[in-house]
Amino acid sequence: NLAEANLNGANCEASNLSELTAPGAVFREATLNGANLRLADLSDCDFARAKAVAAIFERAALRGAMFEQTQAPNAVFEFSDLRQIRFVGCLLSNANFVGADLTDSEIRHCDLTEVDMYWACVEHLQMVDQVLIRGLRMPETVEIAFGPKNVQPPRVVAKPLYRTAASAEQRQQYLADCKLP
Repeated sequence: NLAEANLNGANCEASNLSELTAPGAVFREATLNGANLRLADLSDCDFARAKAVAAIFERAALRGAMFEQTQAPNAVFEFSDLRQIRFVGCLLSNANFVGADLTDSEIRHCDLTEVDMYWACVEHLQMVDQVLIRGLRMPETVEIAFGPKNVQPPRVVAKPLYRTAASAEQRQQYLADCKLP
């Protein structure tokens, strides 16, 4: 349990941090190159100026996290919860966002060269201020080509494939558990 931990400048290169619970932690200027953060709860974390080259954030909860001037080329965010996230001035070239949920997120002044966002949920995603998008692969709208006339396909409710972020109550409990008796 690293809820709200201060990990400024930490060297976690090539570390196995899968299933880590660290909502609200601060990873400013941390080194996460090649780290495995699969299924981690990193909601509301601060990754400003962190280095996360080829880091694996697969199926992680990153809701509300802040990435500012973060270097994360070749990072893997497959099927992650990236709702309400902010990427500002980041290098994300060749990153994998397949199936990620980027609802209500903002990408500002970032390099998304050759990024794969296929199957990603990009509802209300804002890409503003000189975002480099050469080779960016976005989701395609699925249209029914064949079928009976006047019949609607069944409505399918998508189930998230990522870890659920800790609630405010759970976070308070994590912090209380850390206090010494």
